[in-house]
Amino acid sequence: MNRSWLGPFLVGVGSLLWATDALVRVPAIAKTDPNFIVFVEHLVGVLALIPVLLLRSPKSIFKLGSFKNWLACLTVGAGGSALALLLFTEAFRFLNPTLNILLQKTQPIAVILIAYWWLGEKPSRKFYPWAILAIGACTALNFLDPDASGSDPSSTLGKGILLSLAASLVWAVSTVTGKKLLDEVEPLLATFWRFVFGLLTLSMILMLSPGKAPYSTLLAPEFRFTYLYLGLFPGVIAMWTYYAGMKKTTATTTTFIELIFPVGSIILNYFVLGSTLTLPQVAFSGVLLFAVTRLSLVGSESR
Repeated sequence: MNRSWLGPFLVGVGSLLWATDALVRVPAIAKTDPNFIVFVEHLVGVLALIPVLLLRSPKSIFKLGSFKNWLACLTVGAGGSALALLLFTEAFRFLNPTLNILLQKTQPIAVILIAYWWLGEKPSRKFYPWAILAIGACTALNFLDPDASGSDPSSTLGKGILLSLAASLVWAVSTVTGKKLLDEVEPLLATFWRFVFGLLTLSMILMLSPGKAPYSTLLAPEFRFTYLYLGLFPGVIAMWTYYAGMKKTTATTTTFIELIFPVGSIILNYFVLGSTLTLPQVAFSGVLLFAVTRLSLVGSESR
């Protein structure tokens, strides 16, 4: 039975789980340190994965194979799981949530170039028209957003955009590195070490930060759900599902399927956060979803 659709489908599920992130993260940022939020969600992720690995295969936890695999885990953990998430979280302070999420549309372009240079991925000619359509629809969604200027466009918009674009670039490198890692390492183990190295990096950042980390919020009732939700659903469950899909999908196809993430976020922001949603946004979201579906099929055919 042909299951070439399974990899793209799992990547899509992981991306939709990421789309629920802003619903919890944005309100929490207004109340506590963003760095600490990211630190705790990594802590929750590591604590959740340890018993799973111990029950499944305790002897394989430290068997990553080569030094390159350890280096890859460090890269996706310190870079994609810690630094990029910190940049992305900090950007919410200066940008409307919708614009911050939509700026991640620059990631596919970087992934195509890096995957071509490093992994030798060469998509078929059928791939590029749909890729251009997907990026075009995402760009249109960006410019159609009536709330894209944030709370203070005169002084904070530029800083927020730079933070968001930096996060996009780091995540692009992490995507390609993760794909290379998954050639030799199982998704569950790759997810675990991503969170471990991310947690270690965030621990050092907190120790070097001038302010005192708000550890008292760990036990505060208003933050319990926030930390657990971010650590589990947009955290380890989304990442594990995403890696399981990426193992069966090229990095180039994967990064375009991730564009489901902003569409899901726009819908959730509209229904839950009360963000504005216009008819053209609905139309371009439909175009984007159609283009991503075609990219998934073309990508599967070219493997």
